[in-house]
Amino acid sequence: MSYTAKHTQADGEVLIAVMGCTGVGKSSFINLVSGSNLAVGSNLDSCTSEALYSRPFDIAGRRVRLIDTPGFDDAVVSDFDTLKTIVHELHTLYETGRNLSGILYLHRITDVRVGGNARKNLAVFRKLCGEKFLPNVVLVTTMWSRGIERKYEPREKQLGEHEHLFRPFLEQGVPLLRHYNTEDGANEILGRIVNKSPRPMRIQEELVDEKKALGNTEAAQYLDNEYRERVENHRKELEALREDLKEALLNNESGTENELQKERECLEEQIKKMIDEADHFSSQYAEERQRRGRSESTPSSGTQKNTLLAGRRADAHLQGTVENNTAGGESIADGPIRRSNSTRGRRDEGNGYYPESPYGRQNSDPNAQLLGEQPEHDGTRSLWVLRKFIALLSNVMPYWILRLLSGSRK
Repeated sequence: MSYTAKHTQADGEVLIAVMGCTGVGKSSFINLVSGSNLAVGSNLDSCTSEALYSRPFDIAGRRVRLIDTPGFDDAVVSDFDTLKTIVHELHTLYETGRNLSGILYLHRITDVRVGGNARKNLAVFRKLCGEKFLPNVVLVTTMWSRGIERKYEPREKQLGEHEHLFRPFLEQGVPLLRHYNTEDGANEILGRIVNKSPRPMRIQEELVDEKKALGNTEAAQYLDNEYRERVENHRKELEALREDLKEALLNNESGTENELQKERECLEEQIKKMIDEADHFSSQYAEERQRRGRSESTPSSGTQKNTLLAGRRADAHLQGTVENNTAGGESIADGPIRRSNSTRGRRDEGNGYYPESPYGRQNSDPNAQLLGEQPEHDGTRSLWVLRKFIALLSNVMPYWILRLLSGSRK
């Protein structure tokens, strides 16, 4: 793809995003190198629920601004909402002629186990980037300190050799660097990409150039497929648990029965959480399709006006200003925007408020997509099946258990 004026940096400011799971040290890295004061969360709880911009600072003669992004695997925010927040910010930048010069992907070297979540997050990250953007990516392992190298070097080697972790990136020439929590080290890491030519990410091309809905992008489709696997695994676990519970009831094993009942309740809670996330994402996806249908029938002058407003909002963010009243669009392309009431991580004692992502949560009926007929969109079919399965299970299971209990008392 040739980079036209639309795809070039408008003000010469270098934009670099910092991504990674919750608790890997993204905000700490940004504060260290830029002198910002973004809120820092714990390993499990994130303080970044939206895209936040750092203070501008200079590296190698270039004016740089870092973008702090929310992490996946957050204890409160679903992966679907995290994806939506990141994608919204990337879309706004791309539509207003601004591209990232690079992305730092951070990973804790101290993680004892690197399981399915790490693989999922790296896979989604690669879908967001696409192959063409990989030359602008740097992998960074955090939590290093002098004297612990020997302890964690084997883990670093495993990360680099694993086919579902860093190896696919390293084979494409992506560098893997260590962060020792020093300002000089952070500057050196940024120096690897600060002079890279800005270019679009795959997700930006899909949404803007190919006019795909978010639910049809490669990243969202990957999350949906991963979701289907989780649904199938939970279905198998429920089936096995049902057999164990049946056997325990027949054998009057009260202790085992209680343990199985607790396990069943825990599993049902996990499934309920999955359904809630699915409802939220699928209803927002349905709304997005409706808005896109309306925007396609809108006269071109209106579209130009919305694009102009989006450009003004992005300029305001990058200049470090926060407007009291906002006009523009809530959808990926247009519609009313609302600011989040949360001020976590946005106040800077020396520079007012940090610019933040303009996108607020959408109001929607959480059951709009899943209460009626089976959805046509392939990305929500598994969610519809899961909901129907759980509804059937909730109706049948209590009756079945009562029958067994009444039979055992006889």
